[in-house]
Amino acid sequence: MIGFNFGDGHLHNEDLIAAMQTQAAFEPGELIVVWVESQAWGSKAQHYKVIDAALGVLERGTWKVADAVAEQPWLPNGPIPTQVTWSLGGRRERIRDGQDHEHGALA
Repeated sequence: MIGFNFGDGHLHNEDLIAAMQTQAAFEPGELIVVWVESQAWGSKAQHYKVIDAALGVLERGTWKVADAVAEQPWLPNGPIPTQVTWSLGGRRERIRDGQDHEHGALA
């Protein structure tokens, strides 16, 4: 992985995760990355992807930046709402309710 992230953020996408998968051969659910794009100029939303190293992109969506700002600094009311724009069939609910992992980061 890239340890220093100054100007190399464009490398952090599905291609990097696929390269890691080639070397590490993760099982489905073993390495899941939530990848977030910077907020585009003039946009009120941020775009995200949930990527499983073994399966590829599981979900794409957005959230309203205003919702994230309103909940700073520690999300006292729980996760902010997301708008799922695409998901890999049959996987969305399992990821969302925490059955695929122990830590609940997406729960």
